[in-house]
Amino acid sequence: MAFTFSELPDIHDETQEIYETSDIESSGAENEVADQPFFQNEEIDNDAIDVTTAREKFSKNVLVGEVEVDFSGRVLGKQPIHRSGYQALSCDETYEQKLSRIRREVEELRLQDASVSNQKDPIELDQTLTKLEEAVKTHHVDQAGVEAGYSDRIKVAFEQADQFLKQTASQKENSSAIGTQKDTSAILDLEARIHHLERMLGHQDAGMSTAGSRYSVPINTVLQEIEKKLNLVLHSPQLTKELEKLRDLSLDTKRRSAFTHTKNEDPPDDSPRPEENIEREREVDAALEKIAEVNRLGSIVPSVISRLKTLQTVHSDMANAVQVANDIDSSLTDIHSDMSRWNDSINQLNLKLDAREETFKQNKKNIIAKIDQLSSRIDSLHS
Repeated sequence: MAFTFSELPDIHDETQEIYETSDIESSGAENEVADQPFFQNEEIDNDAIDVTTAREKFSKNVLVGEVEVDFSGRVLGKQPIHRSGYQALSCDETYEQKLSRIRREVEELRLQDASVSNQKDPIELDQTLTKLEEAVKTHHVDQAGVEAGYSDRIKVAFEQADQFLKQTASQKENSSAIGTQKDTSAILDLEARIHHLERMLGHQDAGMSTAGSRYSVPINTVLQEIEKKLNLVLHSPQLTKELEKLRDLSLDTKRRSAFTHTKNEDPPDDSPRPEENIEREREVDAALEKIAEVNRLGSIVPSVISRLKTLQTVHSDMANAVQVANDIDSSLTDIHSDMSRWNDSINQLNLKLDAREETFKQNKKNIIAKIDQLSSRIDSLHS
């Protein structure tokens, strides 16, 4: 018995069929507009970009996928956990990129050294940059020999720059040697002036008891004694009073001499004798001369004291330098003695090794002989 839907209740065969359609209805024109870019601008290039060309121009690093990737988290194995995923590889620089990088670095060095007082290094950098630019301008070869031509011209340019820098360095070494000779002559001149000053001060022949010492009395002691004497001469109230008395006495003597010359009378009995007057005048003149000498020395002595202090500093520095040189000599002597002891130890070790080797050879021969005897005995037993 055939089963039909008409036999079922509430089913109508004559009703219109209903099909499910999309909720959003759009026309073809709207679809075409949706395919177009979101906005259009004449100044923006929306053309397709070649990935290889863009990578050569802009990209320095390339992400390369791992062929065998292990995500299990194992520490050991062919692919450890820290190598799972991608690898970042750097692309090789092209000729244009390498030259631009070198030009930029040379320009940065030139700008960095422009503020230095010595202008030789910026000039050298400018010349190197000029040579590199000339190498770029004069380099026109076919595409087949690009790599060889580039490498040859870069090599020649850098060889020329290196040769120029070596010549400049040799010139600097020569100038430094000349400056060292000038410094040596200046030191010798200063030493001669110091010796002349010492001879003028009267300390040349004092204290020659030892060969290493130049003075029997230290310079500090001499300076302190000189300072005490000057303070005593310049700032002593008793000396000032005596000088005032001498000035008054000299004025009185001048008045009396003038009075005796004006009057042609015999001197009274209580007047001093001519010999005493002459002796007193001599003493007054000597005292006045000493006063003038003291005043003159008052302006010279401070500079002499400062120079002597400078001389003391120079001598202390020279003593330190001599001490350092002596320490270096003693260290070198110790090193030589240690090396000689090491050589003796090595020689003794070699002799002992030779003796051990001879003993080993002799023992080897004895053992081989015993083995041969044992073998012969075993053969005789078997036979």
